[in-house]
Amino acid sequence: TNAPLEEASVVDWADQVLDALSYLHNQQPMPIIHRDIKPANLRLDTRNRIKLVDFGLVKLFDANNPHTKVELRGLGTPAYAPLEQFAGSDSHTDARSDIYALGVILHLILTGKHPFRSPSAARIASAHVHSPVPSVRQIVPELPAMWDEIIGRAMAKAPEDRYENTRALARDVAYATRGQWHLRTVQA
Repeated sequence: TNAPLEEASVVDWADQVLDALSYLHNQQPMPIIHRDIKPANLRLDTRNRIKLVDFGLVKLFDANNPHTKVELRGLGTPAYAPLEQFAGSDSHTDARSDIYALGVILHLILTGKHPFRSPSAARIASAHVHSPVPSVRQIVPELPAMWDEIIGRAMAKAPEDRYENTRALARDVAYATRGQWHLRTVQA
């Protein structure tokens, strides 16, 4: 377990990661899905800038064929992988898969605790499927309530219940940090 990071740092780093993911997810003609978003693949440089690394599991997503499988083999890191990346899933990965992994990271750095930590990949997969996302406010009560909603939505079990894209997640983080959470309207 690590100490939680300051909320302002978390927001700054989340914005940077969301910018990088937005760039990847909006590539034309085929968006790029990273599929292995985890702390080890987010490097902080001396200027406090986040660099996204390790593109070994990248998937090129053809929007005209949602079942595109132009990808390198591999699950990614089970502790951060969404359900659709686990063996036996009929679902495909898309931008919402990266959003899920970022939700896990947000939970971890805001609380200092991983939401589904376990020594075995099978138990982690089971937790991703069956366990609700632990409340960040139960771990760090001084955090604003909006973090539970943001992280809960980013880590929704079903991809269709997650943020549709990185812009929608970035919008909610921006509203929350400006104290304008109540102004949030419809999904982007």
